[in-house]
Amino acid sequence: MIEKVNITDSNVTELIRGKLPIATEVKNGLKPAREVQQEKRISMTSSILLFEHDGTNAFSDGILFSVQSYGGGPVALYFLSIYRAAEITTAPNCKLSLIGGVLGPESTRPRFKLYNTDIGAFKVFLERKVYTVGVYAKLLSSSHPATFEFILEAADEDEVAAANNIEET
Repeated sequence: MIEKVNITDSNVTELIRGKLPIATEVKNGLKPAREVQQEKRISMTSSILLFEHDGTNAFSDGILFSVQSYGGGPVALYFLSIYRAAEITTAPNCKLSLIGGVLGPESTRPRFKLYNTDIGAFKVFLERKVYTVGVYAKLLSSSHPATFEFILEAADEDEVAAANNIEET
């Protein structure tokens, strides 16, 4: 039979706390706080603004997207490589690779789109076609990881309509 012991003395509690090993990023695989903003999931019934860049600074990002065209249905995995040199105002270079999966017929699947302004700012959208769009986004590499942040909110449908498709490879 196990005997219950109530620990009421704060010194005992502090002794136990002092002997416990500290969890770390390296030893225990804990995520650093900066990674929380670089990983996000959302599902909505409108097109989604994934992220935006509002300057002409050089950047290079590698982003993994898990997309569901029915909110909870079939899944496809994409990798987006997007980069641009400093002081350039034209659209960034993009390469969107379908890693695997399926999202149903072309007429119903969501599309990645790029909206670029003439001052160097741009936005990347996931355009909703028919069904609820679900997306999980993870920043894998970046030239500016401390400032990169996913937005994942309802997009301005006029900007989505004006945006260009990012072709899959």
